[in-house]
Amino acid sequence: MFFPVWRVLLGHNLEIEDFEKFSLWIYLIFTSISFYPQIRMNQSTKSVLGLSFDFVALNVTSFGCFFISLLVSRRNGDQSVLNRDLVYSGHALLCCWILAMQCIAFQNGTQKISWTAIFLTGSVWIAIITNVLLFLRSDETIQNFTIQFVWFRFFCSLLKYLPQAFYSYKRKSTSGWSKSYVQFDLIGYIFCIIHILVDTSISGSFSDNQILDLFVAFVFVIFDILFLLQINIWFPTKVLTRREQNRLKRNHEYKKPTVIRTNNDYHDDDDDDKNVKNKIQNKVKIARTSPLLFVFKILKYNKTISNSSSLFILSSSYPKRT
Repeated sequence: MFFPVWRVLLGHNLEIEDFEKFSLWIYLIFTSISFYPQIRMNQSTKSVLGLSFDFVALNVTSFGCFFISLLVSRRNGDQSVLNRDLVYSGHALLCCWILAMQCIAFQNGTQKISWTAIFLTGSVWIAIITNVLLFLRSDETIQNFTIQFVWFRFFCSLLKYLPQAFYSYKRKSTSGWSKSYVQFDLIGYIFCIIHILVDTSISGSFSDNQILDLFVAFVFVIFDILFLLQINIWFPTKVLTRREQNRLKRNHEYKKPTVIRTNNDYHDDDDDDKNVKNKIQNKVKIARTSPLLFVFKILKYNKTISNSSSLFILSSSYPKRT
């Protein structure tokens, strides 16, 4: 009863094999374009606050395992590796590296990669390099080599979303974490599950790789649902509607949205205190030259003063004439 429903929705001449290919391409397309909303958000805000560095590191390692295993298998005559698989894994690895470079280049608060993530990713990369060298210098079969990389990828894939979920919970905010990324990823892995189920119904049995991929896809769907709950219900970030943006633009009050900084993004405010102290000292220097200019500067830059006590500090620091 399941497949006739899809024939009605997508066409009466649709065969099971056609639907299997359709679900595969939807999975590949949606999971591929899911990277771009997060990259675009980071670029527009010049900030990666809200994006977990541990997630990025594990994501790079996961797709690195996938791409290297496919590349080595293809170069050693494995005809089961298609060009489509190489393009998909290579594109995903490139997008992950772009996210990693953004984490280095843009504002990131005091966030760093945890020692746990460094140990895990470092161990996996050492194992990857060792296995590639041993495979090229030994008579090991391509099947054994591929199985090792499948387990590396499975291990990293299961863990990669945990740091992002915990990071958003710790910040009590999802600002800086793209909702579109989660939505595209959710749709892609739902169709991944459908593709695996349809493929196994055609072949009549599950392979070991299909069982692992199905389990990972279910885990990803659960995490994506968790992220949507964090974004929409638990830690929502107010987004202005187009009508509200137009109203603020008419009143010259609209500013380009930026990532909201939470108290947990920075452990201290020493830099801010130094900036305020420097501004106070500059105003004291102005006061020594001209009292009227001093008052004018106070009125002009009053937004830089945090509260009314700063004005009292300025007035008390004004040098008396002798």
